Amino acid sequence: MVYEQSGITCDKFQTKESVCATLTEQVNAAQSIGEKAAKAKELIEVAEELLVCEEHEEASLECQYCRSLSLLRKKTAALIVKMASLGG
Repeated sequence: MVYEQSGITCDKFQTKESVCATLTEQVNAAQSIGEKAAKAKELIEVAEELLVCEEHEEASLECQYCRSLSLLRKKTAALIVKMASLGG
């Protein structure tokens, strides 16, 4: 699910969004928890890149939306990794 209709015109977001969408699909399609965790770790890395964006402007709604979405993805992926570490 790519957020083309989101209205976020940032090139960095658009590029990373494509990667995030692919990784999310791979997490969902993975058969084993280990495979899910591996893809989730990759998703965390991409989300982190957006969370530390040097061009972030707190007053920008686009930046706020990007940050919220990236944080949500990071937290969700971290739960998958934690579940795998517990033997999920």
